[in-house]
Amino acid sequence: MVLDEFMGYKFWRFDIKVVLGEQPGVLSYLVGLVGGQAPIASHSICLPARQEHWRWVFYSCNGFHEDAPQVKYGGISNLWRDLMQRHTQARYHLQVGGGDQIYADRLFHAPSLQPWLKIDNHEVRAREPFTPGMLAEVEQFYFGSYMAHFAEPVFAAALAAIPFTFSWDDHDIFDGWGSYPDYLQRSAVFQGLFAVARRFYLLFQQHARYDNASTISATLGEYSYHQVRSIGPNVVLLSPDTRSERTINQVVPAPGWQLLFDEAARRLAAGRGCIQHLLVLLPVPIVYPKIPVSESLLASLQGGMRNSKALRDALAKISGDSGAVNVFGEPDILDDLQDHWSAAEHVQERQMVVRRLQALAEQHSVRVTFLSGDVHVGAYGCFQAHPKQYLRVVDPKFMMQVISSAIGNEPPPGGVITALETSSMASTTMGDTLDKMIKAFPGKKKLRPARNYCEVVPLHAPHTCEASGVLQPPGGLAFTLRIEHGPPGQPAGIETCTQVAPVLLAGPRSAEAAQYSSAHQGRASSASSGSAGVMGQIGSLLPGETGQQLQAGVKTMGHKLANFLARV
Repeated sequence: MVLDEFMGYKFWRFDIKVVLGEQPGVLSYLVGLVGGQAPIASHSICLPARQEHWRWVFYSCNGFHEDAPQVKYGGISNLWRDLMQRHTQARYHLQVGGGDQIYADRLFHAPSLQPWLKIDNHEVRAREPFTPGMLAEVEQFYFGSYMAHFAEPVFAAALAAIPFTFSWDDHDIFDGWGSYPDYLQRSAVFQGLFAVARRFYLLFQQHARYDNASTISATLGEYSYHQVRSIGPNVVLLSPDTRSERTINQVVPAPGWQLLFDEAARRLAAGRGCIQHLLVLLPVPIVYPKIPVSESLLASLQGGMRNSKALRDALAKISGDSGAVNVFGEPDILDDLQDHWSAAEHVQERQMVVRRLQALAEQHSVRVTFLSGDVHVGAYGCFQAHPKQYLRVVDPKFMMQVISSAIGNEPPPGGVITALETSSMASTTMGDTLDKMIKAFPGKKKLRPARNYCEVVPLHAPHTCEASGVLQPPGGLAFTLRIEHGPPGQPAGIETCTQVAPVLLAGPRSAEAAQYSSAHQGRASSASSGSAGVMGQIGSLLPGETGQQLQAGVKTMGHKLANFLARV
C-alpha cells in the first residue's frame, strides 16, 4: 500500500506474514520498481524456530548533534560494521532502537526560522504563526535528514537484514522536546515543528501515518504511539512513547500508562506462565546518577531571564559559543535536567511506574528489566528489595537497568563523567526498594564513556551470579555491551561487559522458588565471592549477640557495607 507522497516520492508499505517452522530458517526477498531505473536489490533475514528464544541487539543515539564530532569519529559506521559482523555469527532476529535514530538538531539553522528565533519578547514569540514558508522548509529538512541518514551504507544494510522496532526520543524531533516551558511547547511554531517530525517519524520508523498507526502498526494511544511487542515466545517488550505528550510536569499521561499496563497484563496472562521477561524501553534511564546541578537555581535564573532583557543580553554575551544559553534564550542545561526521571516534577510518576511493574512481576512471576539510552555512556543499574534479598532469582523487586548509548554520538567530557561517578549513590527513597548503579567496569567504575551497543542473548544453561557466586537456573537474559576501544576515529577493537537478568522464581512459581532457595541456602552462606559469605564468617568469630547484631546491621545497611567487609 502507498502510505504517503512527498516531493515526487511514494512511501510504500508491504506486509509479509511468515509461519515459523520447527527449525530456524531464512527469508529472502527482492525489492525493485516495475520500470524503475534502480537495480533490483536482494536481501535476507534470519527466522527463528517457532519456540526458539530470540537473539537481538539494542542501541540508541545513532547520529551526531553537530558536525565536529561526526568528523572526529568518522561517522557512525564503526560499531555498525561490528554489529553486522556479529550478525553473520549470532544470526540476530531483531534490532531495537531506543530513540535518537536521527538527530534533527540542525533544524534551527533553517533560514525561515531565524526571524522567529530573533524575537526577544516571549509572549510575542509564542503568538507567532507557523507559516507556509516554515512548513515547506521544515518538511524538506526532515525528509532529507531521513533519506541521507537511513542511506548510510552499513546502517542501511542492517535495516535490510535485521527486522527492527523503534521508539523515539527528543532528537528525533529536536533536542529537549517536551521539557521546555509551556509558552514554547504550546506555541504555534513548536506545534508545527512537532507535527512535521511526527509525520516523518511514523513514515520512516513505524511505516504508518498518524491516522492509521494504531490499525496497521498496533500502536496504543490517541495522541501517542506506545508499543507492546513480543520478542519470541518468552519475552514481551513494553515501549512507552515518552515524547508525544510529554510536558515539564509529566512524561506520559496517566491514561497512557494505564493502556500500557493493561496490555502488558493481558499479554502476560495469555502467556500462561511461558513469558519470563518483561522489558521496558524508557529512552531516558530510570536508574541513573543525579546530575549534580541545582534545579531550583536554574529555574530561578530562567524566570529572571524571561522577565529581564538586560539579564538575557548579559548571559548571551557571557556564554558566547559555549552553549550555556540555547537558541530560545533559555538555560541550556535545564531541559536536560527536566528530561531525567530524577527531576522533582517526575519523582512521583517514577515511583508509580516502578510500583506498577513490581505488581506485574509478583503477579505473573516475570522478570522486569529496563532498557535505556540517551546519556551517551554504557552502564548498568538496578532496583532491588531493601533490605536486600541474597538471591536475585527470588526477588521480584530486582529490576536491572541496562543503558546502551551511543552507537553513533560521542561520549560526555571526562569532567562530567567524574561528577556523575562521584554523585552516584544508592537510594532508598521508596522505602522497601533500593536503586543504585552497578560497578560493572574495570576500577569499580559505574559508567563507561565510549560508544557501544548491546547484544541480548538467552541463557539456556545454568550460570553463576557474579554478585553472589550462586548458580542461577536457565532462562536468564545476558545483556552484553560491546564497547568501542581506542581514540576517536582510530578504533582499536571491542571490549565487552555482561550482566544477566535472571528469571524470577516467585509468585505463581513460589513452590519452585522455595525449593531453589532451600537447595542453595548452604552454598549462599559460604560463597566466598558474595557478601553473605563474609558476613557469616565474621559473625561466627564474634560473641553470639554481637555477631547477630553485626549480621543484622549488614543486612540493613546493604551491599555497600558487605563490600567493605569483603575488603577487610
